[in-house]
Amino acid sequence: MRLPSRQMPPVPTHSADWKSWIILGAALSGMLLAVVNIVIDHPIGAPIVIGALMASLLVMGCVADRRRQATMTQLAENRTGQSICEFARDFERRTVDTWILRAVYEQLQQELSLEDSQKPFPIRADDKLIDLLSDDDTLDLDLLPDIAWRTGRSLEHCDANPYFGRVSTVRDLVLFFEAQPKISRPAAA
Repeated sequence: MRLPSRQMPPVPTHSADWKSWIILGAALSGMLLAVVNIVIDHPIGAPIVIGALMASLLVMGCVADRRRQATMTQLAENRTGQSICEFARDFERRTVDTWILRAVYEQLQQELSLEDSQKPFPIRADDKLIDLLSDDDTLDLDLLPDIAWRTGRSLEHCDANPYFGRVSTVRDLVLFFEAQPKISRPAAA
C-alpha cells in the first residue's frame, strides 16, 4: 500500500561540492580580470562608468524585489485561511495523484516563502507561474527536478508530454507531472 502524501519524503538537501566552488571562483576571477583590463586600458573614466552601472543595476534590482514582495504579501493576505485542501479541490477527484498535488504545492510554497512572514503562501491551481516566480529558470532548474524526485516521476522524454511547452499555470504543472511516467527509486532507509 502506498503511503499517504503527507508522509512523502522531503527533497534531500545537497551542499555545494568542491566543483561548484571552483566554478564560482573561476567566474569571479574572470569578472575581476575583465574589470582590471578595462581600468588599465581606460584609467580615468572606466571606474566611474563601471561603478555607476553596478550601482544602477543594484538599485533597479532592489526596487523590483520590493515591488514583487509587496504584491505577493498583498496576494497572500487576500487568501488568508486557504490551505492545500482548497488547492486539491480544484482538481478532478481520483484522477490526479495526491503525491503530485502535495509536491507541487509544497515546493512552490517553499519557493514563494515571504521574507517578512512565517505563514506559508496559499497557492491556487489557476495561479500563473510567471506571476508567482521571479525567474523563469527557477521552474526548470529548481522546481521540476525537486517535484519529480518527490513524486517518483521521470523528467526524461518530456517532449512527448502533451503539456510540454504549455505549462503556464499551477494546474498545468500538476497535469504535466500526471502525464510523466513513474520511475522506481530505492526505498529510504
